[in-house]
Amino acid sequence: MSHEHKVVAPNSEIVWQRWTNRAIFDDRSKLTGYQSVGEDITERKQAEDALRASKEQLKIIMDSLQTGIVSIDLETHKIVNVNSAAAEMIGVAEKHIVGSVCHNYICPAEKGTCPDAGSDHEPLHQRL
Repeated sequence: MSHEHKVVAPNSEIVWQRWTNRAIFDDRSKLTGYQSVGEDITERKQAEDALRASKEQLKIIMDSLQTGIVSIDLETHKIVNVNSAAAEMIGVAEKHIVGSVCHNYICPAEKGTCPDAGSDHEPLHQRL
């Protein structure tokens, strides 16, 4: 069993720790002790917070645009991001669009025949 929590260090700095605990049993299944292993996960938590803030900022910027923007994974053809203008143009809530295959909403090609950047004609999807 593991748990994560904030700790105030002696220098008043806030750090994050993850503790993993397990019971130790002898060969007769009698509890003989416990083992706890602690890890400083402060850097990971800070990176997660920075990523979350960056995603929130990107969403604010994308949603402030009046141009519809849809991001598609070129390998799976799944929609990974859509701004509110695009959702409005498509006529479906963002939460229903993200994760769907692009030909369900925006690509005129049938499944399996989607044009890509390697074709001779103008691609419908642009590799970023």
